[in-house]
Amino acid sequence: MKKFYLISWIVFIAGVVLKVFNVEGGNIITLLGSTLIVLHALIYIIRHIRNIEGGSKFYLGVALLNFYITLHILFQPFANYVFIPAVIISLFTQLDMVRKKEGSRVRMISLCSLFTISVLVYFTSASRFLYLFKLDPTLHGESRKTDFQAWDKYSWFLYHKGKKEDGLEANSEALSAYASFIQMRQDPANNNINDDGELLGYDQAIKRYRELMNQDRWLDFEDK
Repeated sequence: MKKFYLISWIVFIAGVVLKVFNVEGGNIITLLGSTLIVLHALIYIIRHIRNIEGGSKFYLGVALLNFYITLHILFQPFANYVFIPAVIISLFTQLDMVRKKEGSRVRMISLCSLFTISVLVYFTSASRFLYLFKLDPTLHGESRKTDFQAWDKYSWFLYHKGKKEDGLEANSEALSAYASFIQMRQDPANNNINDDGELLGYDQAIKRYRELMNQDRWLDFEDK
């Protein structure tokens, strides 16, 4: 079980590193690592079902808090469903560790830190993480020329920050990036590009969002 736990964290940390450096596949590896950590906690509890000890609750608390933070930062829609059980389990685990004087100081600090971070993440708008982890690397990297989805989301980000003119400018950049993407896709030298065919026609959505911005009626953002 220790090897499984160690491997799970290695996969998770590797995914985080890849994501920080904006390497493709970072999101999937991060999510996989976080899922493996939860799986380890569940297996650990099942193996000790007759004698649920502090260690079992600690592993589960850490796993769920980590899983929630990962889901929230990766903009997964069901992240909030994980938050409540994660907070309840970790909070009761902390209180139980204090009452029974179980667990090391390191475990207590680790769980308290993750608990605090989870609460802060919960009350932080996902748009801030969107800009930090997705938009900022894109807008300052080579992919800015073709990543029309990032520009589209950035226009939404700006519009809801009360920066309508900047949002309209980002919308224009989204259309320009879409045109570059189509041109690159049609180039025979890039016939190995792996893209979703549903992205074709995305320019219509971008134009519709521009109209909604001009009319101050852009209430919802829909990924295409």
